Amino acid sequence: MTVSPFIMTREQYEGRCRDQLKQAYSGDSASAEADFHRLYPKSTEGAAQELRERGLAAYAENMSHYAHNLGIALRMIGRNIVWYREDIDAIAEYLEHINRWTHGAKWRRARAMTVEDELQIETILAERKAASQ
Repeated sequence: MTVSPFIMTREQYEGRCRDQLKQAYSGDSASAEADFHRLYPKSTEGAAQELRERGLAAYAENMSHYAHNLGIALRMIGRNIVWYREDIDAIAEYLEHINRWTHGAKWRRARAMTVEDELQIETILAERKAASQ
């Protein structure tokens, strides 16, 4: 579990995903929720992208290395490695522990702006945009 207020938690990430899906489906909560449940398992690139969105510097070419270091057994569908929430969260903890942060997370830390602050700003901006249309 992430501890830094500058790194997005699982709950914050999934809340943001749900909000984006609801917006994409114009408020159709049932369709948004159905798509949300299809987010996992993710491809290696998808897992790395999630970690970057959460504020951790992860790249697809390093994911198997991180899994090996952490003792995560790689799971496959056909010839493709797939990543589940618990795999991604274990790597998130590891990357946070070794301070592999994205520039965005470092920027938030330098300005003492938490992820929660940033998410609130995004919400306000989205509401203003919707009101102006």
